[in-house]
Amino acid sequence: MYSDHITAFLDEKTLLVFGCGEWNKHEVEKVEFSTGLTDKKGKESYEGDILAYIGLDGRNLNLVVKWSERDATFLFDGVRTDYAITGEVSGSIYENPELINS
Repeated sequence: MYSDHITAFLDEKTLLVFGCGEWNKHEVEKVEFSTGLTDKKGKESYEGDILAYIGLDGRNLNLVVKWSERDATFLFDGVRTDYAITGEVSGSIYENPELINS
């Protein structure tokens, strides 16, 4: 099955969408990339999300989802996603920046 829409980024903040025989330009503030993983409650996690996680020492941590160019994967503040995903998405750096230091 083929989609009747084509999307392409013109630059960091401009998305082009081809549909119904014409191109439409959309300005975007931020692009959130999915990690392809879900948290312990089944919520999909995205770059910029904050994950509430209990560390091995029992401390409550808020880890930020970040893309690592070096490792070519998403990390939660340096922790590989396949280990950290047992936590729960509690917000994002865009909507809940106060959670980052708590």
